Amino acid sequence: MRKLYSTIIVLLVVSNAIAQNKKEFQIKFETASHIILENESQKILDKVASLSKSKDNYYVQIIGHTDNIGNLDYNYTLSNERAKSVADFFIANGFLEKDIYLSGKSFLNPISENKSEKGKAKNRRVTIIISQKKQQEIRFAGLKLKEQTYTIDNSKTEVLDYKSGTKITIPENSFMDKNGNTVTGTVSIKYLEYREPTDYILANIPMDFHDGKENFYFNSGGMFKINAIKDGEEVFLKNGKNINLDFKITQELPNLNFYQLDSKNKWVELSKLNTTSNFGGYDVIEGEDIYTMNYYNLCNSTSCDSFNDIRNFGIKNSETENSLSKFYNFSAEKLKPKTEEKATNTATEKEKKSRKEEIIKSYKKGIENNLVRIEAFKNRITNETPKYSLKKIADENSELLFNINFEVITNVQNLNFKKINWSTNNTSQIAENDWNKKWNSCVITLNENETFTIVLKDSVNELSINANKMISDKINLNKPALLSEKMNKGFEIQLKKISKYEKINEKYAKRNSDFEKKIADLTSNLSQKKQTDSIKIYTNKNFVKCFWENSKSYMTAEEQNLTLIDWISYFDINKSLMNERYKNLQNSSDCIELYKKREEANRLAYENQKQSAVAILKANQLTRSLSITNLGIYNCDQIQRLQNPIEIFAEYKDENAKEIKPLFIYLLDSKFNGIIKYDGYNNYSPYRFAYSPSSKNTILAFDGNGDSYIFESEKFKNINTSEKNLKYNFTMTKIDNLKDDIDLKKLL
Repeated sequence: MRKLYSTIIVLLVVSNAIAQNKKEFQIKFETASHIILENESQKILDKVASLSKSKDNYYVQIIGHTDNIGNLDYNYTLSNERAKSVADFFIANGFLEKDIYLSGKSFLNPISENKSEKGKAKNRRVTIIISQKKQQEIRFAGLKLKEQTYTIDNSKTEVLDYKSGTKITIPENSFMDKNGNTVTGTVSIKYLEYREPTDYILANIPMDFHDGKENFYFNSGGMFKINAIKDGEEVFLKNGKNINLDFKITQELPNLNFYQLDSKNKWVELSKLNTTSNFGGYDVIEGEDIYTMNYYNLCNSTSCDSFNDIRNFGIKNSETENSLSKFYNFSAEKLKPKTEEKATNTATEKEKKSRKEEIIKSYKKGIENNLVRIEAFKNRITNETPKYSLKKIADENSELLFNINFEVITNVQNLNFKKINWSTNNTSQIAENDWNKKWNSCVITLNENETFTIVLKDSVNELSINANKMISDKINLNKPALLSEKMNKGFEIQLKKISKYEKINEKYAKRNSDFEKKIADLTSNLSQKKQTDSIKIYTNKNFVKCFWENSKSYMTAEEQNLTLIDWISYFDINKSLMNERYKNLQNSSDCIELYKKREEANRLAYENQKQSAVAILKANQLTRSLSITNLGIYNCDQIQRLQNPIEIFAEYKDENAKEIKPLFIYLLDSKFNGIIKYDGYNNYSPYRFAYSPSSKNTILAFDGNGDSYIFESEKFKNINTSEKNLKYNFTMTKIDNLKDDIDLKKLL
């Protein structure tokens, strides 16, 4: 009996612990509505109040449902709107957006028959699951990617090499602390690259991009994260101190863009990356054709090229009309005409000009893109600038009732301003024209007598409204002081946003200024006529002396005893003899053998240069030169759509047929280097998502208990894709015993 009691007590303790870690409940909605009813919002607040830990220790899963009035698509949209309304309520009450997962199931999961009004009312619901986090981030058994740590001297320029081949150049005195002071001594650089799907999963990095019209997925050329630490504290890049990277991309992709992950976990496009290599081809290095490179010197007596030059020079100068003596004594300024330039050099100049024109074109495109961004951020600044207005609700019995409208819909405090009214007995404080004004700031201060003072300001005027009481039947006013602090914080948040957008615009404006300077320099170079003509002073004395010395082996004993000047005279007197001598040299067996060796040496040199150039070209094609002005996470990615996708409504169960309720899923598509996360945003969730049947696909699912599951690619063949309104119940395999990222790669 005692043993039985002990068992019961243990079960009760375990059950209570589970209840504390997870709360699942439902709220109801009216027909065709996504507005949360007042009694239902109170139900949520009561559940939240019973949580044992702070709100950032929980995940919130929100699943919307409908009755069967209307078609599938209409009800899917309605179920998502209901889930979104509840998500907004949680965010307004202190939960983090990143911890909220929402989805809609339309009318596909009724809990009652839809034949009666009572049954339909039960189905018009949202299921809310609040789960305590088992770990800070959802990962496979806590697997993490390891950063590379470098220790640098901040007073020196440092070049860091990463295992992928990436080179990171950090200029001297680049870092400052949070107070703006230059850091002295050593700094720890934390650097990590993400190059394949397992990296993106373990890092939990978003792999989609919304351009304002459409949501795209990333086909990645590689991502990286870089941060800096000094004595355990984060440090920052100083203005004007850019870190430059020769970044090794994973694959050569067209239309690569460069992005940075912002503070809202959204990607911001920084620039278009030029995919054109700096090399024109394997046979051109620094503008000089490899095969025509000069491998010999006239005065190198061991070279057969020298031998041929001597023979040809001797024949030419022994002809009747020429004089070696005159040639020896001649020197002049001679103009080298354009027509004597090599064709290869002409082609190279044209190629260089073409490249410069392409660079100018890319700079102009960059300026155009930056102007679009600047205009977009100007619009954001306009939209995000705080605006407050007063709305009179009632003015009777010596009491004025009014509301403050906070006209920034992107700020969550907008909800509090809407739901809270204010009451004051001093009805004369607000002049008639104050009701029509737009105010730039609003500060709410709690007084000792538990009333509030509200101060509104614009660029010229200030309005102070005293002895106000906070009134609302929409929210719990147990902590009005806390609510007023939150409302004040809404103003601070907007100022920070505006400051951030202004800095971004300054950055884009500076970038355009730099582009314009570069365009001016390149345009100036193009407009200047290249001086291909050159004036050169020719003196032939050294040349003739070289000819004389290399001809001695073919002279008679008498000639060899002559001085250079005497031999030149002897040469001109005996032209017929000299002409015959040098013509006969062409049959020399030594020359033929030397010539063959020289040809082979030239061929090998050409092949070596060709192979080196090809290697350099390939290496540079997989390298992108990047420059960053802030630390953080960046990527070089191509945006992509799924190929011929279909939509599917999904349910999940484990191998024991037990229902699984994923917070989110990852879809791995074999046709691009990336992952697709379905978490309830951008109109898709774990319960309705899109995939491409022509690809090899894998699904990874994660629930609020910290468990992960896989649906292997070969199982997709069992799905009948011809069905209309395709529905499928995925049988998932639980993932256990992963030791490291290598095990994860094998699994996938």
